[in-house]
This record gives sequence, C-alpha cells and structure tokens, in this order.
Amino acid sequence: MSEAVLAAREVSVQYPGTLALDGVTFRLRAGRVNALIGENGAGKSTLVKVLGGVVRPTRGSLLLDGEPIALRSVRDADALGIGMIHQELNLCPNLSVAENIFLAREITAHGLLDSTAQRRQAEALLARLEHPIDPDALVGDLPLGQQQIVEIAKALARDVRVLMMDEPTSALSPAEIAILFRIIRDLTARGVAILYISHRLDELLEIADEVTVLRDGRLVAESEARVIDTRWIVEQMTGRASKVPDRRPQAPAQAEVLRAEALSLVSASGKMVLQNASFSLHAGEILGLYGLMGAGRTELLECLMGLHGSASGSVLLNGQRLDGQSTSARISAGLALVPEDRQGAGLVQSLSVCSNMTLASLPQWSRGGWLIPRLEQTAAGKLVTDLHIKTAGVQENIGSLSGGNQQKVVLAKCLLTGPRVLLLDEPTRGVDVGAKREIHEIVRKLAESGMGIIVVSSELEEMLAVTDRIIVLSRGLITAEFDARQATGAALATAASVQPEREARAGSMLNPPQAGMGGIGTQLFRLRALIVLFVLAAAFATLSPAFLTTGNLTILVKHVAINAILALGMTFVILSGGIDLSVGSVAGLAGIVAGGLIHSGLVLNSLGIVVYFHTWLVVLIALLAGALAGAINGGLVAHLRVAPFIATLGTLYVARGTALLISNGATFPDLAGRPELGNTGFLWLGAGRVLGLPVPIWLMVACAALGALVAARTPFGRRVYAVGGNERAAELSGVRVGRIKFTVYVISGLCAALVGVIIAAQLGAAHPATGETFELNAIAAVVLGGTSLMGGRGSIGGTIIGAFVIGVLADGLILLGVSEFWQTVIKGLVIVLAVILDQMQQRYNRRAAATRS
Repeated sequence: MSEAVLAAREVSVQYPGTLALDGVTFRLRAGRVNALIGENGAGKSTLVKVLGGVVRPTRGSLLLDGEPIALRSVRDADALGIGMIHQELNLCPNLSVAENIFLAREITAHGLLDSTAQRRQAEALLARLEHPIDPDALVGDLPLGQQQIVEIAKALARDVRVLMMDEPTSALSPAEIAILFRIIRDLTARGVAILYISHRLDELLEIADEVTVLRDGRLVAESEARVIDTRWIVEQMTGRASKVPDRRPQAPAQAEVLRAEALSLVSASGKMVLQNASFSLHAGEILGLYGLMGAGRTELLECLMGLHGSASGSVLLNGQRLDGQSTSARISAGLALVPEDRQGAGLVQSLSVCSNMTLASLPQWSRGGWLIPRLEQTAAGKLVTDLHIKTAGVQENIGSLSGGNQQKVVLAKCLLTGPRVLLLDEPTRGVDVGAKREIHEIVRKLAESGMGIIVVSSELEEMLAVTDRIIVLSRGLITAEFDARQATGAALATAASVQPEREARAGSMLNPPQAGMGGIGTQLFRLRALIVLFVLAAAFATLSPAFLTTGNLTILVKHVAINAILALGMTFVILSGGIDLSVGSVAGLAGIVAGGLIHSGLVLNSLGIVVYFHTWLVVLIALLAGALAGAINGGLVAHLRVAPFIATLGTLYVARGTALLISNGATFPDLAGRPELGNTGFLWLGAGRVLGLPVPIWLMVACAALGALVAARTPFGRRVYAVGGNERAAELSGVRVGRIKFTVYVISGLCAALVGVIIAAQLGAAHPATGETFELNAIAAVVLGGTSLMGGRGSIGGTIIGAFVIGVLADGLILLGVSEFWQTVIKGLVIVLAVILDQMQQRYNRRAAATRS
C-alpha cells in the first residue's frame, strides 16, 4: 500500500447551525483513485474544499507527506501541488479557452503574456482530451459539456501531486468519460493521487481503487473497490438497502398536449443546431430526449420555451400556436422549464427558498399589486412537504441547501406556475442516489396527474426506467424513436451516434455566411464607437468650416486628452466590476496640492519656515495624493467589502472637502513659479510642446499605450478581466482578487491626479472646484467605447475612441452655437444610445452562445 500523500486528521467544519464535517480522517495515496461517496449534504464537497484550501477547518489538521500544513487559500494548495475540479464550473465566460486554462498561471516572456505558447499548450491539452475545441473561442460561447472539458484541461495544466475531481463527468458523454478515465489512469501511473466524486455509481466502481463513504458529515465506511458492489455503496450511503428503479408502467393513451413542427435553429457561426425536429407529446406521458453532447437536446427545449428568436418552425400547446410569443407568455400558456444549469439559470443565489419558489408566479401571491407573505410562505411550505425538500425553513437562503434539494426548489418554482407541460433538462444531474430516486417518483406522480413531461438525460439507465417513449437526437436531427419498454441501451447509443447525411446540405442551404448578425453585422456592432466618431466628425466638418482647422483640432485633442486619461483609469476599475465616482474630486485635490506647493510652498508654522519643492517633486507629491485616494477606495472595496458606489461616493466628498481645507476655498493663482526655487517648469505640463504637439496630447498617448499594453499583454490585465467576468472563478483559480481590486483603484487615482496636475498647469491656477462632474464624462467615454458596466469586457482602445466621441460632440455643438443646455441633453442621449447598443450586443451574444454546439 502506497503512503498517504495528503491526509485530513479529525477534521471538523462548523457553520452556523450546521456541522458539515464531524471528525473526519481521510487519506489520499500516491498512484491511487479514492472515490468519495455520499448523499447530497453528506459533506463531500466541504471535505474537498478543506483539502483544496477553499475552506479552513474548524478543528483538526491537514498533512502533506506526513507533515502538518496550513492551507489559507487556493494559492497555498496550488503551490503544494494540490489541484481541484469543482462541481460547479469555475470559468470566466469573457475569457478564451486558453486564457481560462492558464488563468493565474499565465505563460510570460519578458513580463508580457506569451499568447502563442498558451494557445499551443492549450491545443495539446485539448488534444489529449480528444476534443477539438478552439483555444481562442470564448468560454461563454461554449455549451456546458465543452465547458466541462475546459475545466478538466485547466486542472491538467497544473503540475499536480494531488488532483481532486468533484463530478467531472456530469456533462460528458460516455465516449468522453472513457477518455477522461484513460487520462486518470495515466496520472495514477505517474504517482498522482486522485480524489474522485460522482453520483454515477457504475463510474465509481470502474475507476476507483478504494472507496470512502460519508454520511451526515461523518466517515462511515472505507473499502477496496474490488471487493464491493453498488448495493454495498448505497447501503453505506443511505443506511438502507437500495432498490433499482422499476420501469414505469404503461400509461393509457391520452389527448395530445404539445406538438413541435419542423423546429430548426442555426447558430451564429453558421452551424445547424436543430434540423426540422417534429414530435408530439400526450397528456400523462413522459417523453425522453436522448443524445450525445452537442446533439441539440437543450436547444430543443429552449426553442419550445421561445428562448431563440431566430428559430423556425411551430410549437402548439393544446392546439394553440405559440409562434412569436415570448417566454413569459409561454409560461402563462402552460409551459415550464427546469434548466440544465440550476445554479446559473434556475436559482437566484441571493434569495430565500420561498422567494426562489414563487419567483415565476408572483401575481398569484399578491393582492392589489402587493405581495402577501402569508400566501407565498403557505404555498412554498406545502411544496417543501410534498417534494420532501430538506431545509430548516422556507426563509433559509437557497445556498444553504444541498444540490438535490436545490433541484427540487427549481422544480417547485415551475410547478407553482401550473404547467400543462413540464420540460426537465438533466433533472438529476449532480444529485445523489436518494435524491435521484425521489425526483423520479415526483416525475411519475406528475405524469399520473395528467401532466405531459419531456425529460433530457445523459444516463441510459434513467432514460429507460423513467420514460414511456424516447426520441434520439444526433447533431440536431431526430434519428430514432423508441418505446421505452422495448428499447435497449445499445439501440439508444447506436442511434445517438448516427452521422446525419442531411447536415452539410442543411447548413449550406439554410445558413449562408452572411445570414443574420454574423460576419459584417457583428463587426459593425463592435466598431460602433468608431463609426459614430467618423459620422460625427464628417457631419460637423460639413456644417462648420472651422471644425477642421488646425487651431480647433489642437484645442479639441487637448480637451480629449484630459477626459481620455481620466477614463483610462476608470476603464480598469469598470473592467474589474467596479465604479469610481471620486475621480473628478481626486483630480481637483491633486491640482490643489500641486498648485499650493508651487504657489505657497509647504508652510511649517511650528518652525516658522516655508519649504519650496522642485517642479517634478511637486508633481510626484500630487500623484501620490491621487494614489492615496485610490488606495482608500481600494481598501474599502477590496478589504472592507464596501460597495464601490458607496465607497467612492464617500471618497468624492472627502477629496472635495480636503481640497477646500487646503485652499481655504480660494484659488491658487500664478503657478509660473520662481527660477531660484527650481519650480518654473510646472506650466510646461499644460502649455508646453514636444515635436509641435502639446504635452497633454503626448501624455495621453503615453498613458494609452501603457494602459493598452498592461490590459492586453500582462498577467495583471488578464486577471482584471477575469475578476470582472467571474470573480468567484478567478478566486478559485488562484487570482488574488482583493489585490487586483485594490490596484485598479490606485491606477484610477493616479490617472485622476495626473489630470488634476495637467489642468492646473494649463490654467496656470488651481481651484478646489476643478474636476466636478468629470467622473460623468469619464464613465461616458468608457461606455461609449464598448466597455460593459457589468465588468469583464472592453478595451483601452475603445475608451480612447469613446473620449474622442465625447470631445468631438462637445466641440461641434459649440461651433454650431448650440446652447449649453442642449449640449447636455444631446450628450445624455448619445450615452443612452450607447448603453442600448451595448445591451443589444450582449443579448445577441447570449443568443449566439446558446445556439453553439
């Protein structure tokens, strides 16, 4: 028997009101697979999080090679060679496949990202998994199964001694599971210790060398895998003997309740996702949809729910056509969907059990537009009882429930809408055998009550045991239909592997490259800010001859430079998922600091002397003042968890008040300085020229070039995008999220301070009110440039273009004699239009992502 590489000794984890782990001793041995088994809520995921540095044990200790270790974070575990694949995918949808795989462990050359090397190694990892996913594809554009492959590749990219896999096959086909198992055996042959969690018991017995069973947070059994069977596992997990689900008795034929006619769907990339899918469903019938990953099963259910506006074909419910109706209207008509991704699409994690259950049926629990909590809670409580949901109460947060019970809450939410047809997409994915059995019983009872049910499942045993009739899909085409009582697993697998001959022809006829929003349309969306800039410039050049004069363009670009530098810092903050309302006041404070030191020096009253500083030292002190303000924002947001809006609003007033205190509310005039003090160069920062161009323009170019390089080519920049795209995934990948957030606010403070110095130098005077409302122009430039206010998406180049749009608009309106009031209105309308276009693009991207297979 090999020695234990990683061990937990008498580990307990106590949460408020819950003992998740109770004195568990557990070992992982080199070159062996230990299958960790237990029902939902048994403590499996908690133990894995303790071993992976995500959760610290309340009591007990961890040992690596027999030596005690303390894991304070995922980074600590990673440094010791402990890797982890989480049950819920932890990927950043706004990053590419390669960027996700190497997040927090980027490959660099001379401090810059080596994207070519990352892409090459990502290709090798995906080839090892025998899955041809494009390393440059955005993860958010991939279906769930391919995202699971990326998660596995991400773990394999680490040089690990211990690899923990929590439900790694939940979205994989049998062929992909076989590939994963070959890789696991290759890893164990090289001495890697594997911890493997799955609710698919046949998988466990196939891959495991030893088995550990948890029940109610305690370790209840351990055994060599070769001497046990499925019955032993279930008895140890549940404390009772297992019962293999019987086939559902044949139900009497009833009236047709749902009909799909020639449903077809084309993805944005030009691939047929569904091809003329036609079928019917009868009341009281359970219809199964079976197929391999990418077969179009999920997309078919989504088309029934009206989630794809580009789909063709017809859907009839009780003889009524639903074509063109919204998802909300279809729910009202009697359709309901339990989605495959319960965490991302089925539940709102911040809400209670009750609020999640009633979310889709709120009008039922209100009177005169006011919610009646008693009605809500009564309805929710009844379903908690009927569906055997294990919870301390309906007001408990949904996150406190196990996966199986969360799935029941999603089902309850659908049932409260009073559906005639219930669509279940992988209803038992990631749940234990006990919860799975309960869900099967619920589904059968619903069918017996007359409800029509469609079930999507990747498990052959489940498909054969639960359904009445089975339709098989392969690459969007229905290839076979079976009576479930006569079907076999081999027949289903064969039908699912058929290569439809019609696929290529359908794709070429129905989906030419220029169709829809693809190709040129998508590029126009991405270049919208640049297009708007050229249109505005052309319009103003036509309407005002003065617009294109050298003098006007120089003034225009100088004004743009101010907003662009301010917006550069704002871009980093917004990319990380934050906002900085204090930049204008910080600019005013920095200007006052610089102006005061140039004009009056530093007065030391206690010594009776005045200290004057050299120009560059004055600039440095002003920049440090901005960095300090940014550090205060960063500390509040990153470490004290204060909402960015509140934190930066507070700093706005503090900075503005400090500027008034320093200046006593007055202006510091005449900042030319004195030669004998060495501070005469200050005005050069605002009025000087280099190679014929004003210094502020050169400063903008330098800041933009540096910012673009940092954002696009450094590990720091990549991690900023990751934090904004999926903070939790970034943290579990080893990104120091707090450090990233702190740094972006410091960058924003530095940019604001530089703007304050430039303005003081341009005016030759510093006033404490300088910078008021600057933050609005900065945010406008960022939004116009295409950066999402939700974080994770955008670019420095886009922000510069956005700043030019703001500048050209303001300059042109002034030249045309438009009043200041109308200038403000027009600027606001342009910003609103930019936000609308951004939302349109995001909706289009989501629709495109949903159709990819």
